[in-house]
Amino acid sequence: MTHVLLIILVVLAVLIFICLAILSFLALSVYFTLQPILSVLGRLAMVLGMAEWSKKWLDRWERRQHQRRP
Repeated sequence: MTHVLLIILVVLAVLIFICLAILSFLALSVYFTLQPILSVLGRLAMVLGMAEWSKKWLDRWERRQHQRRP
């Protein structure tokens, strides 16, 4: 009886291992497929963020210049 339980546990462990291997393969394939797209989107977000930051900085600078002028 204990041998049957041991065999069942080993079979379940092997099935779980195979499922995890398949899931990790799928996750890595999706990651490497989307990586170039995500890289471009990240660079675009950085450029837009820098543009927004520089616009805020220029607005502050212009306000200070207007305040200093008599």
